[in-house]
Amino acid sequence: MYNIINTQITIEGQKYDTYGLQCGTMHAADVTADKTEALNLAEKFNKYQLSSIQLYDAVEDYLDM
Repeated sequence: MYNIINTQITIEGQKYDTYGLQCGTMHAADVTADKTEALNLAEKFNKYQLSSIQLYDAVEDYLDM
């Protein structure tokens, strides 16, 4: 099952929250700064039962959109 993960990054002294996805031991951090977008992506991955070994390819395809 896919869940979102939160990472806080600092750029030029400003802190930002970024969101990624995790499934089991696989994770892709810093995919988007939009929490709702990350939740929607996790929902789609769960709905279509995306294998965790496809996570990186699916995120790459998403970012290329």
